[in-house]
Amino acid sequence: METPKSSYLKTVLWAQALHTAFPEIKGSIWTSSQCDSAGCLILFGDRVRESDFDVLDCIDIATNPNLLLELRGYGKRAGITII
Repeated sequence: METPKSSYLKTVLWAQALHTAFPEIKGSIWTSSQCDSAGCLILFGDRVRESDFDVLDCIDIATNPNLLLELRGYGKRAGITII
């Protein structure tokens, strides 16, 4: 089911209900409405720690203007302004 941006607050309530009902889960996979075949891993910040992850690579976007423009484009598509 595709939801418009105006439904964001309802999806927040849905995520909060999931978080409350299932204290053992650390997150969810959300299907993108813009890229239907892709999924987005959403993690509950109070249930994961930085030490749960290994950093495999790091890119400084401040030194890569093309990457910054690409990321801003993704943000714009999602209705997010990246400054």
